[in-house]
Formats: sequence, structure tokens, C-alpha cells
Amino acid sequence: MENYIGKIIDNRYEIISLIGVGGMSNVYKAVDKQTGQEVAIKFLKEEFFENEELVRRFKNESKAISLLNHECIIKVIDFNITDSEKYLVVEYIKGVTLKEFIENRGKLTWEETLVFSNIILGALGHAHENGVIHRDLKPQNIMLTREGELKIMDFGIARLSTANQRTVTDKAIGSVHYISPEQVRGQNTDNRSDIYSIGIMMYEMLTGKLPFQSETAVSVALQQLSEEAPPISNYAEGVPKGMEQIVMKAIAKDPENRYQSAGEMREDLQELRKNPAALFDNSSKQFEEQTKTVMVNTVAKEKKSKVKVKKGKRLLLPVMAGLATAFALSAVVAVTLIFKMSGNALLSNKPEIELPSFVGMTETQVKKSGYNLKFEYEYQYNDEFEKDVVFAQTPKAPRTVKENSTVKLKVSKGVMTSEMPDLKNFTRAEAQKVLEDLGVNIAVDTVETKDVVDGNVVKTEPEAGELIKSGSTVTIYIAIDQEKNTREVPNVVGSADLATARRAITAAGLRVENYTQAESYEPVGTVIAQTPEAGKELPAGSGITLVISSGPPKCPDCGSTEHTVHPTCSVCGSKSHTEHPKTCEVCGKEGHEAKNGECPKCKHDSLAEGETCSNCKDYTKPVTTPETTPTPTCPDCGSTEHLTHPTPAPTETPDEGGNTESGSTGDSTGE
Repeated sequence: MENYIGKIIDNRYEIISLIGVGGMSNVYKAVDKQTGQEVAIKFLKEEFFENEELVRRFKNESKAISLLNHECIIKVIDFNITDSEKYLVVEYIKGVTLKEFIENRGKLTWEETLVFSNIILGALGHAHENGVIHRDLKPQNIMLTREGELKIMDFGIARLSTANQRTVTDKAIGSVHYISPEQVRGQNTDNRSDIYSIGIMMYEMLTGKLPFQSETAVSVALQQLSEEAPPISNYAEGVPKGMEQIVMKAIAKDPENRYQSAGEMREDLQELRKNPAALFDNSSKQFEEQTKTVMVNTVAKEKKSKVKVKKGKRLLLPVMAGLATAFALSAVVAVTLIFKMSGNALLSNKPEIELPSFVGMTETQVKKSGYNLKFEYEYQYNDEFEKDVVFAQTPKAPRTVKENSTVKLKVSKGVMTSEMPDLKNFTRAEAQKVLEDLGVNIAVDTVETKDVVDGNVVKTEPEAGELIKSGSTVTIYIAIDQEKNTREVPNVVGSADLATARRAITAAGLRVENYTQAESYEPVGTVIAQTPEAGKELPAGSGITLVISSGPPKCPDCGSTEHTVHPTCSVCGSKSHTEHPKTCEVCGKEGHEAKNGECPKCKHDSLAEGETCSNCKDYTKPVTTPETTPTPTCPDCGSTEHLTHPTPAPTETPDEGGNTESGSTGDSTGE
């Protein structure tokens, strides 16, 4: 990674420190020497300079933000895209991300969620009205400042929707926990895709959890497509039914069943703010009518009279009336009120310090490091790090944090050594749960027997009583009764390779009948689908069909895996360029455009020497200096004293008397 710290970019931006590291770019804090203001500079990593798709996205981010002018959207100051450097300069935001705020608090109250969501929707509505769809909304891309400001950042994969309204087929792009089902499918996206992402964020704010979670990105993506989010009431008490209805409508699988605009969603939030007992009828599958609001004033009064504050719990916000007043005054007042009442240390006025990485240090070394930070330790067995060594930290380095901020460290307890338990006659699920708790890897095989119930454990390797280490592999042998006619299909989606999946299927008394390959963003060889699905009962020996990842889809035109449809020019459809050369509507020439109905280049031709163009103000026709006539010189000697070189006089011969015919070098008297 190139280190820009201490350098001055373009004689203007002095790089101070590294504040963020991403997959395709690094972000530095800098000082603008022209203004003296602190700025943030996002540099595209050099290894991506030749990647046309990523460079296009980098350019797109600057274009997208430059179209917007909203107090809650980060502002672009400058950008430069050259062969040697590609960077974007934006305003520097001091604060924390909404993700960090949620993690620090655990979960937010529904009132706080309402305030944040209303502000985000206001900014998002402005973006949508200007033809910009963010497509990667997540709490990591939203900054909160202690001054009460909220800023939406990172428009790196935003789409400009105003140009000809073309249908764009992109790969499933964005953060998998927050993207909409249509993004997972690679289908066309619009403003309702951002609505879905906001709904997921609201769910996380209210519950402290994401609605769809799994070990692999593909599994999460499949959940986004087919599974319904668990009710918010499962994880959070006291959330009004109307708030839950708003969230569930926002994350509807079908875009037609979501809010159709940010403004429409804000209307319901503001109605809920006025009346926390309001209910919203979201049952209609087609939005032929506007969402109906049901007012239940009597219930609201009853609920208000029964509100109690449990002892030992800190009241994070004043009564609802106080919040409503702040909400009505301004977003800044409301957010500032939340920060003050929450007592969140992340947004204090304390000085900032550079957070180092503590991974690899021992707990003793951390305690003696001298950093003005508070540490929380969590101890876990780990087969990769020795005992007492830190193997993970939150937040991750590098970044800046406030002094006395809390850093959570996970410390290795070393390799766990245990005695192998006797698992005979355990069900397969019971045995796997015991072994998972011991931190070992599990392999499954089968053995024919009638001494143990079909599907239960017959024996293990190592045997019961032997010592095992966390990270080692234990094989469990499952009884198969050949007389039993059916077998349960195991779940092999996510298996690293065909061999692993085949072993699991064989162990279940079934077989791999066939497999095909399909493009996927999972690693090559990973099982991405199976038929029939897991859990179904099949006759013993039945075949299972698998789908194996062949790697990410490629563009048929250029072979790139960064896009599946080659970018084209929105004007002429050419695939050789995406931005059509400007053409002057007055003279028809490329490379310039008319201003106020006049062609600047044509008008420049008619200017007198030394005259400034009244149209563009930045062009003055140069004055031609007349050429001087060179001084003639002699062709023979180069002298400027004569043009024809003089020839010497002829030599005269003397007569018999010693006289010459004309002139003499001696005395002419002769006497």
C-alpha cells in the first residue's frame, strides 16, 4: 500500500494521516493549503488503475455527489483522474459511523430510530429527485458528528438514473446484508432499492441485529430472496406496531409492495411521531391507493398513561413530547438531543488519537502499551494464536478514536484440549452440537448395523476417552439400516468442493447423481445449490443434483468479471466509450459546446487581436508579432558591409625602360 503521509498532492493537499482502508481505496486526512481546512482524500489503489470498471465507479462517485446539494450528503471539493493518480477530495467529517453508534449502544429506542430514519430519508429523497440512486446504503456509510449532523457517504456504486432511463443489468453489487432482492438477482434498480436498504437499517437500529445472517455471503443473499425477516417484537420490547409495519413494508421482497418513494415513507414516520398508536394498512399487494393510516387516539391515551420507567434503566430520551418538539424544529436539534441524553463516549470532545493494531500482542503488552484507551477483554480458544495473544479487536485499525474510548479485544486461551466424550447412540445433530462446542472439525461417515438406531452414532475416531485438541478433526460414524426405506437430504450448500459434499451425501445414505456448473461470486468449486433441498425425505440410494460455482460471471465483450454487461455510451451506444464527446449545437464541431446560443470557438475567430471574449470571459485572442526582414549579407564572406564581395585590381607589367603603363609602386620621377 502506497504511503502518502507527509506528501503534498498537486501542490495543494498535505496528507496528515491514514483514516480508512477499503477494498478498492484508502482514505487519508489532509489539509487544504489554499483554505486551511481539513479534508478527506480517497485514493483508488494502484492495483486497480487498469480496471476500467472500478475507475468508472470512482469517476461516477464524484459525478453523483456533485449533482447533489443537501446538508446531509457529503460534499465533493475536488477530484483528479489521471494515469498516475486517481483521487477524490471531500469534506472531512469528525464523528463516528451509525454502525459504531449502534454497536456501542446495542440497540436504539424506536424514537431515536425514527429521528435518524427521517433525516436519512430526507437526504435520500433529494438524491432520488436528482436522478441518483445510492445502491449501497448501510450504517457504515452514514456519519454522525457531535454537532448533531448526519452525513451520507460513499456513492461509489451509485447509479445515475436520468440518462435515457436505460435498463442496466449489473452484478449483485453492494453489501449483501443490506442490498435488495433485485440487486441480488442482478436486475434493474431504482429508488425502491434504497428504500429496502433503509428498512434493513431500521431493523438493525431497533433490534441490534440484522434480519438475515449466515456464515457465507451466498446464504445471506438467498435469505434476502426467499425468507421473511423475524418479527421485530422477537428482539425488542416497546416498539409500536406502526413502526414495525413501516419497517416490514420497506423490506418487502417485491418492489411494488414497498414504499414507492422516500417522501411516502417519511409521511408515515411523521404520522407515527404525532401518534405512536397509529397503524398502517400494508396488506394490499398493489398500491393502487395510498397507504391508509388508521388513527387510534383512545389507545394512544391509554398507553401514555401507563408508561413507566424501570429502576436501574437510564432514560435515553426525554418524554415523547420533548422529542417531537425537537424533531419539528430541526434534524440537528433532534440528533444533538439524542447524543447528549445517550452519553455516548464516541462523540465526546476529547482529543483524537491514532488507533494501532493490537492483534499479535500479548495481553500484558497491551496493558503496558501506554495508550490512553479503555480495554475490554474476551477470552476464547483459538488454534491459530498462542495463549494470551490478541487475535481480534473492535474497532479495527487503522483509524482515529477519542481518548479513553473502549477497544474490545479477543484474547486466545490457546488450543483447547479435551477428553473425547462417548457419543454412541447420540443422534447426529446431538453429536455435532457436542463436538462444535469442543471446537473440533467434524467428518461424517456411515456404517451398516442393526445394533444402533438408524441415524444415530455408532462410534467415533478418536475413540471415547482419548485426548483431542480444538481444531483437530473427529469422525463420527452414523448407523444405516438398509431396511429403512427413506433418508433425510443433508444440506451441502456452501461446501468448499464437490468431494466434501459427496462425502456428506454418501454418509446420509444417498448419492450424487449429477452436477452442473454455474457462474457465481462464491469461490470456484463451492456448492451453490442442490436439488432436492435439505430436510426432505428420499428413498435410500436416491440421487442428489448439485450446482457448483464456476467463478464470477464474465462480460461477453471484454471478459471482465467486474461487470456482466459492457458499459456503453448513452448517446451513440458505442462500447468503446461511455461519455460521448461534446458537440457544439451551433457549429457542429466536437470538443466544445455553445454557451448562451453562441459558439465560443466561432466567436473567437472574429475577435480582434488582444480582444477578450465577452461570452466565456477566459479567452483573449493573442496578438501576432510581425516578422522582421533579415539584414542582407554578402554571400561570399557573410559581411553586412557589402552585398557583392570586392575583387582585387589586376597586376600591371613594366616596359623596357622600367616604367609601367599606369601607376607604379616606386618613385615616378625616374631622375
